[in-house]
Amino acid sequence: MDLADIEYGEEFAVMLTVDGRICVLTNGLSITILRMLMKGDTTLMKVLDATGVAKSTGKSNLSSLVSRGLITTRRSETDKRVLYYSLTSYLLFGSDDIPQIPDEVIDEVVLDLASENPKRTADGTVLFCDAMGRYGINVYTASYRLGVIVGHFIFSQGHRIAESFRDALLARLGIDVDAAILRMDDDALEVSFSRRDTPPIAFLLSLGSVLGALNVYSLKTRDFCYARVFDMEWESNDHGVMRASRFQGEVPDEMEYSGGPADGAALSMDGPFAVYRIGDRTLVVDNDTMMGILDDIEKAPNTIPRIADATGILTITVSVSMKKLVDAGFVQGDGARSNVKYTSLGHRVINGVPVDFRGSTPFDEILTAAESPDYAYSVFEYLACAMRAVGVDFDGTLYDTGKNVGARLVRLNPGITPEEFLRKIPRMMCLNDFEVGLRSSNPMVFAVGNVKNAFAGPGQMGALHSYITGMVHGGLGSLTGERPTVKFGTFWHHNS
Repeated sequence: MDLADIEYGEEFAVMLTVDGRICVLTNGLSITILRMLMKGDTTLMKVLDATGVAKSTGKSNLSSLVSRGLITTRRSETDKRVLYYSLTSYLLFGSDDIPQIPDEVIDEVVLDLASENPKRTADGTVLFCDAMGRYGINVYTASYRLGVIVGHFIFSQGHRIAESFRDALLARLGIDVDAAILRMDDDALEVSFSRRDTPPIAFLLSLGSVLGALNVYSLKTRDFCYARVFDMEWESNDHGVMRASRFQGEVPDEMEYSGGPADGAALSMDGPFAVYRIGDRTLVVDNDTMMGILDDIEKAPNTIPRIADATGILTITVSVSMKKLVDAGFVQGDGARSNVKYTSLGHRVINGVPVDFRGSTPFDEILTAAESPDYAYSVFEYLACAMRAVGVDFDGTLYDTGKNVGARLVRLNPGITPEEFLRKIPRMMCLNDFEVGLRSSNPMVFAVGNVKNAFAGPGQMGALHSYITGMVHGGLGSLTGERPTVKFGTFWHHNS
């Protein structure tokens, strides 16, 4: 384990380096330094001033980040004694500044999707994006990356984005908003937005993509870009102004990528990690021993000797790790001292397994999808592909979100019967290219199929199965206390 990291934490960042390695950080100081570098290059003294840590601690963390390939150094041209640190990686996802979608917006979407004639089926993607945000995956990162990809494409076609802002960029992304560049100079970028009829999630996600595309334009025409960390001043729920300051330092490497994080590159992961949900807390573990223990007691409460037998981990190691897990609030112990049974207080929602991926994910198809009206779906699909490509399984987040949606639907429809609830589920699928039908209630079997012969991202069927199962368990659990087994059949329509 790197000295700059710990074994678990509520703060985390999953970074992709320029040489295609996935690095997981759970150390708060390391993450703070990376946040600083997203705004511009920094020095050791600036890190010390911002964090208040001892010089040896700050220097050790910076050295560790350099050795892992996350940042690099360069000497000042005017004073060779000054060492600047710059990013050589970008954030795939993490716990940093994740805007939560308001509950009333989610209620509005749930009611609309469950109605006889949904007005905004595309906005169903809000539920998937909400799943990401609640479990630490910042969908705004995917939005920004999608904007960078689209920006490179538009510029390669000879369009000058700033001069034909609406036609060149917003129309291509399928974003139906009133937007105008108020300021784009050497110091700052300001863009005003008004939502019009655009679904709330697409409106919010569009901010990151606009900034990413305009950064490509600025880099190509003026050799600098703006910090991807921006401020948003809301005048109302439907109108606001985005402000980003000029990035101070070397242009981030991520701006040079014309495609997604897996375009033709070999990807690898430093080591396995897992994200757990415990109440309203999201925690990341990147320690094999702790992950093995948590996996064992998620199945059923167990004692330390039996956990050691089941996992092959030394008893003393299990004992030491278990104390840390109890102290961190992951685990609870019950029973006599000589026979304490430990219970997991949460469950795994994201699983990161090292992969040796070589090839390309279908980013060209995602780019094509970005031109469709369902912009929020494009962002979700980009993020899903990027995560699958690096060995990240996030179906647990979708199960939890389905469970949340099922429970909400029951709460928002007082008096609904189990039969009425089950009949509503097929209407509530968030991905418009898919159709869901309830084939039987006992046993419970759903049929799921691609009805438009459209692009389906890696593992999308599995994600839908997890989501539907969660919805059934959440809704029927609220109504009857039951959690029935849910089975699936598959069909596929080929359009002529």
